[in-house]
Amino acid sequence: MGVRGLQSYILAKCPDSLVPVDLTANTGDKKKRLIIVEGWSCLRSVYGPHMDFICGGQWQEFRASIRRFVNTFQQAHCELVVFFSGGIEEDMRGEWARRKSQTQDTVNMVMQGLRQRGYAPDRKHFLPNETHPQVFRQVLLSCHVKVISTPYSTDKAMVEYAHKNGAYGILANDSDFIMMNAPRYLSLHHLRISGNTISTVIIDREKISSSLELPLSLFPLLSCLLGNDVVNYEVLEEFHKRLLADTGEGVD
Repeated sequence: MGVRGLQSYILAKCPDSLVPVDLTANTGDKKKRLIIVEGWSCLRSVYGPHMDFICGGQWQEFRASIRRFVNTFQQAHCELVVFFSGGIEEDMRGEWARRKSQTQDTVNMVMQGLRQRGYAPDRKHFLPNETHPQVFRQVLLSCHVKVISTPYSTDKAMVEYAHKNGAYGILANDSDFIMMNAPRYLSLHHLRISGNTISTVIIDREKISSSLELPLSLFPLLSCLLGNDVVNYEVLEEFHKRLLADTGEGVD
C-alpha cells in the first residue's frame, strides 16, 4: 500500500530520481534478468484498456493479454516471479479498512455515473473483482511463470527474495519499495510495452536521498513520520499541522 502521497511527491519534485531503462537492451550477459513482480498492481496493467470493466466477462481477452505480457518479457530474456498477498496483518487492518471504504465510494460513483449519463466513467476507476487474481495466477502458471503467495503482505517477502536470488529489480507500484532496501524499484506506472520493446523507469533511492538531503538510513523513520500502513496518517495529523505551522507553510 505504501506511504500516502510519497510517490506522487517524488515524481513531481525529484524528477532526477527517475532513470529510464530499456529492459529489452542487450547487456551481453547470458543470464536472464530476474524481475520480481507485485501481482495485484500488475493485474491492473495487464487488464487491457479495450476490455470492459463494468460488465466484465472478457476472460479470453484477459488471458491473451497476460500471455502477451509474459511472452514479451520472456523474449527480452527476462524471468518473472510474481507475488500475491494473502491476508492482512492485524496492525495494517485500519489502513486496509479505510481503503476498502474508498473502494465502496468508487463503486457508488461509477454506478451513479451509469444511471445519470449512461456510460462508463474514466478507466482510472477500474476495480478488479475477486476472480481476476485467480485467472491471473492460472495463466501465469500455464506460461511457466513462478507464482508465490504470501500469508500476508508481499513487500518484505519480495525484497528478501530479490536479494537472496540476485534479482535485477522489483516491478511494482508501491512507495514502500522506496523506503525499503529493494535492489531496483521498477515503476509499473511508467511501464510501456510496444511490440517487443519494454521500457520503464528506475525510481532511484540514492538520487532521492541526494535530492531530499536525507541519508538512506533515515528513510524508515521518514516513512513512520509521514504515516504508512502501520502508523496511521490520521494519528499524525496534529503533528504535521504543528510542523507546518512552525515552518510558516500553513495547512490546507
